[in-house]
Amino acid sequence: MVKESSIEQLIKVCIEMLDAIFHIEFDAGPVMNDCPCPEFGHRYLVVLSFSNDNNEGRIILGIPEEFFNVCFNSLEDYLDEGDTSSELRLSAFAELLNVICGDFTGNPKFIETYGHFEMYTPLVFDRHKFNDINLPTEKGSISVLASPESDLYIYLY
Repeated sequence: MVKESSIEQLIKVCIEMLDAIFHIEFDAGPVMNDCPCPEFGHRYLVVLSFSNDNNEGRIILGIPEEFFNVCFNSLEDYLDEGDTSSELRLSAFAELLNVICGDFTGNPKFIETYGHFEMYTPLVFDRHKFNDINLPTEKGSISVLASPESDLYIYLY
């Protein structure tokens, strides 16, 4: 498992990426370490696993429906007509998490501590369509990224 201290770097990467892509400023909430995997009440979940021979980890974004809508309202000018399906939007969050994880695990200090990781394909869930989701059972770190529009929840296991 990736050490709890790594979540600070993950939060920094998330805030930078979200600001760059969606032009939404976030403040990091307190980090809660050694937490069991919470009951995810968020409508959307994006899960990305990464591993090497010695370590493994998982990043989970819990995305409230309000945040999902706020993000894509900020991108309306860039979307082609007809590119408004929720599947397309969810795949954009999968790609976002892929970029975040790549930046996070590619940090030289992270590589020095843990080595290089293989990242797996992000899994995206809409809770209106999937009820039984097999989530991690181990303990991890949790933080809330707060914006005036909506919050985003990030979990590192």
